[in-house]
Amino acid sequence: MSVYNEAKYETLDYIDRNSFATGHELADYRGVTHGCQSTLLRRYWRDGLLHRLSGEGKEKIYTLSTRGIERLDFLKDQFEEVYDEQPDNYVTEYLSLVKRCRVKKDENVTNFLKDIKRCRIIRSENNYLIIERE
Repeated sequence: MSVYNEAKYETLDYIDRNSFATGHELADYRGVTHGCQSTLLRRYWRDGLLHRLSGEGKEKIYTLSTRGIERLDFLKDQFEEVYDEQPDNYVTEYLSLVKRCRVKKDENVTNFLKDIKRCRIIRSENNYLIIERE
């Protein structure tokens, strides 16, 4: 999964779990600037993945469109497919390409991550760990 799809997956997944979100909420969640996240949200809206409503002032509220739900399902399937094929190689190779990724939580992966230098676990969600390369 490319860095572009990683950002898309995190954004669409967050909106899916919370029903709606603002640019500030998503920027805080993803650990990026509001400007960066706003650019991505505008692109996803233009691509038809999101619906956009006006909130207070200039703030926009985003919800998933039907196309966005389909894309999120596709990205989930891609992620699980790659992980199931080669979990250990996947983590090391993926971390060399991106700054942050999501992996299935299990004891082997947790122990494996302890041996990787300059890598830390950011948070835990359901059965997944969000890890980041420093």
